[in-house]
Parts: sequence; structure tokens; C-alpha cells
Amino acid sequence: MPRLPGSEQKFGIRLHNSISSAAATATVPSDMQSTHLPATTDSLAQALEAKDHAESISILYRVLENPSCSPEALRIKEQAISNLTDLLTQEKKAEDLKNLLTQLRPFFSVIPKAKTAKIVRGIIDAVVKIPGTSDLQISLCKEMVEWTRAEKRTFLRQRVEARLAALLMENKEYSEALTLLSGLIKENLCRLIEPYSRVEIAHIAELIELPVDHVEKKLSQMILDKKFAGTLDQGAGCLIIFDDPKTDAIFPATLETIANVGKVVDSLYIWALRRTLALVVDPNNMLMPTCISDMQSTHLPATTDSLAQALEAKDHAESISILYRVLENPSCSPEALRIKEQAISNLTDLLTQEKKAEDLKNLLTQLRPFFSVIPKAKTAKIVRGIIDAVVKIPGTSDLQISLCKEMVEWTRAEKRTFLRQRVEARLAALLMENKEYSEALTLLSGLIKEVRRLDDKLLLVDIDLLESKLHFSLRNLPKAKASLTAARTAANAIYNLCRLIEPYSRVEIAHIAELIELPVDHVEKKLSQMILDKKFAGTLDQGAGCLIIFDDPKTDAIFPATLETIANTGKVVDTLYVRSARIMT
Repeated sequence: MPRLPGSEQKFGIRLHNSISSAAATATVPSDMQSTHLPATTDSLAQALEAKDHAESISILYRVLENPSCSPEALRIKEQAISNLTDLLTQEKKAEDLKNLLTQLRPFFSVIPKAKTAKIVRGIIDAVVKIPGTSDLQISLCKEMVEWTRAEKRTFLRQRVEARLAALLMENKEYSEALTLLSGLIKENLCRLIEPYSRVEIAHIAELIELPVDHVEKKLSQMILDKKFAGTLDQGAGCLIIFDDPKTDAIFPATLETIANVGKVVDSLYIWALRRTLALVVDPNNMLMPTCISDMQSTHLPATTDSLAQALEAKDHAESISILYRVLENPSCSPEALRIKEQAISNLTDLLTQEKKAEDLKNLLTQLRPFFSVIPKAKTAKIVRGIIDAVVKIPGTSDLQISLCKEMVEWTRAEKRTFLRQRVEARLAALLMENKEYSEALTLLSGLIKEVRRLDDKLLLVDIDLLESKLHFSLRNLPKAKASLTAARTAANAIYNLCRLIEPYSRVEIAHIAELIELPVDHVEKKLSQMILDKKFAGTLDQGAGCLIIFDDPKTDAIFPATLETIANTGKVVDTLYVRSARIMT
């Protein structure tokens, strides 16, 4: 496609400026740097006939400075780049080759992408020929990957990434190389399967020259990661690709509108409240009524304004004081409770930054009345968050143990079993770190029995792993191994099944058993139980030794979304009524 003269001139000027900066740094006489040379065969011949390499390099740089973008000039410049690359390689100027790639970027925008790819790969190959440049090669490839990604040059980027992965492997940076290769494989898999609605896994494996089982695992992971919508039919050895589901944007937009209406109502209320307070101020002495003065001296209203006031405070001490006063507010309305939860989170962060571990411990004690009016799940979240905050402060191991013991006593008195078990697990870990093995083992022994009885698999995994570490520290290897096995069994019951079968529409039970390293009959029983418990929709074909997974029944999103819309509208109306009543009074 022909380019407009103005466009060619613009790109030519950019190339001229870029190459000029390179020529300015080269070790050549000043009179050679002053002007560019015409992009002609005569100039190339002049470079070949130069008395030494330095002069040849200077002439070729000056040819590249020429702003002309005519087809003939571009052809001459491509040859100049090739000659310049050879000379810089002979002179072992790896850094200059790297800089040349950067300086040529404006030139790459006016030539075909295929020619750009050829030049880039040629210069990278030239750098490789120079010994002792492995770090520079990696740096160069990383820069080119960033540039190609920004310029959306997928073909070239993938090839440079493959080269970069090879260099990283040679440099023994295996983790980074593996991550890079994994991304490349996924990207190429997505591109390969794009034209298909159904394709054999063996065919894909043949195309990318990888083992079938490796490709199957990779496709399974991509389905789980939502890279594309599809399912694996292991019986037929096929991948089935679904059409992308069409989403209706009306309902999310409606809900967002209603949420924004709520924010408008909040702003109006705050504005009206300020106006009301302004009216009761005596214009002569600017004193407010006693009730308002008293309010300022004790607690603050549990509103977003108070949180904003804390954020805008001049220092942490003032912010902490404001947040404490917000928490003193006796209001227990849903909005006030929400504001207080945010205030607790902000206060925890500030106290952590100030390394006030004792204050964090006291905060947990002071919040106990607040915990009685919020859901237990939120209480657990706040308690664990404050304990985590104390852990971040160095030199507080004894205080952490003391805090956990206090919370265990409180949770036992309040009969908060879920929270107590998790705090006890944290306490056991702290005792083990403090080398108080006997007390930690006693605590864990009772806790494991209790958690197994409740069948809390998630917590059981953590406790079993902790017990394994504890026995290992005591050099009791048989018990350490037994605890580790118990942890794996509990983990398999949680994860390796629902997640393993998610990408499949049909899969052999023996294949699942092999993946999680458990007996086939054990896996079959577990799958049977999961089907009965409605964990997923499917059936077991015992004759074929397969699990067949059904598609989830599609639910109509209109009805629940409509109900949610009506409910939110009702909340807005209620809020408007309550707040208007407050303003009137």
C-alpha cells in the first residue's frame, strides 16, 4: 500500500534524528558526522572502499540518516543495515548492535513486518556470535519483546520470546524460561484451536510437536483458567470448543445506575446536614449548641465524611484519633456498621505502620462489644486480620502468643467454634516457632480430633501439615510422614476431584485416580458421593469405567436480576424517607 509523501517525510525525520544520535556517539571524525549521505549504491560502494572499518561504519550510519523513504532508498538502507551489522560484529561491538536495533525502530514502521522480523533476528544472531555477551543478549531480547508487544507484532514477538527462553535456559534461569514457554504454548494452542468447534487432541499435539498427555493437561488448565470455553471428551480423545456466551449488558448497567443513585442520595444527605448545622451557628460568636459541641468532643458520626477526614489528617496520630472516635459512635444501623468495619481496617493498617503492636492487641479487646452486633463471619475476618497485622511487626512473638491465648479464651466463652479453631491453629504454629513443642503438640492433638469430627477439610489440611512439621522438628519421622499423608488425603477430598473433572465432558475414572494417586475404587466411591451431594451433575458408567459430566442447566438471569433491581429500588426509597425525616427534625 503506497504511503503519503507527508507520512514518508515524518518517518524519515524520525529515523534521521534517531540515527544522528547514534552517529554522534560513535568514534568517528566530526566532519563525517555533520550531514547524511544519499541512499544510493554509490554510498554503499564508498563504504566498501573506505580505508578501515571505523570509516565504513561512519559512512553507513550517515546513509541511514537520510530521511528519504522512497522504495529505492529503503532498499539501499536495508543493504546498509546488513553491511553495518557485519562490520559491528567483526569489531565485536555488541552494545552498538543493541543500540542499532533501538535506533532503527522508526525505520521499521515504514517497511513490511516480514522485513522487520528478518532484520531484528539478523541483528540478534550477530550479537550471539560475539563471545561473553549472554547477559546483553537476554537484555536485548527482553527489550525487543516489550517493543513487539507494544507494536502488536505477534509473529516477531513469539520468535524473540522463543529465543529469550533458550537464552534463559543456557543461563540456568529455569523458572523464568519455563514461565515464558508455558505462555507461548498457551498462546499457540489458542490460535491453533480457534478455527475448530471439535478437534482431536492428538492432531493438536502433532501440530505443535508435543506429547498428547502434555497437551491434554495444558488444555485442561486453559479451560480452568477461562482462556476459552470448551470441554475435553477423553473417550473420543477430542476437544469440543463452545461459542462465547453472549452477555446482556442491560441488567449490570441497571444495577450500576441504582448504586450510583444511592451515592447521590448520600451526597445530598451530607450536604443537607451541613446546611442544617450551618443554620444553627450563632453568626456573632460562631458557637454551636451544646449538643453539637458535645458531639465533637466525644465520638464522630459513622459516615464516609469521617473516614475521609481521617485520610486527610496531617499525620498518622490524628488519623488514628479520628478513627477511634468513629468507633465510639453508638449507632448500629447497617450503614454505620459498614463504616465502622472500614474504620477498623484503616485503623489496623495505621497501627501496623506505626508498629503499635500493644495497641492492636488492646483494639481486639475494645471491639468485643462490636463483635456481638455483626455476623460471626465478619468477626472472624476482623480478628484474623488484626492478628496478621501483629505478626507483621518484628519482635512480637511473645505478644502474638499472649494475644492468641486471650482470643481462644474469649471465643470459647462466646462459643465461637469456627474462629476458636483457627486461632488455636495459629497459636500452635506460634508455639512451634517459639520451640514450645510440648504445648503445641498438646494443643494440636485435641484440635485434630475436633476438626475431624466436624469434617472441616480445609482447616484439617493446615493442621495436618502443621503437625507434620512439628513431628519433623521432634525427629519423629514416621509420625511426620503419617501426618503428611493425612494432609494429602484431606486435600484430595477438597480439590484435585471437582477441579480435575471440570474441563471434561467424559473422562475415565482410572485417569482421575492416576492423577491424584489414589485407588480407583476409592475415587469411584468419592465421585458417587459427590453426585449424590449435588456437587456436580453427572453419572458413572461402570461398564465403560467412565464418568460422564452433564452441562449445568442454564438459568434465566432476567428474573433474579429483576428482583434484585426491585429490592435495591426499595432500599433507595427507604433511605430517602429516613434521611429526609432526619433533616426535617
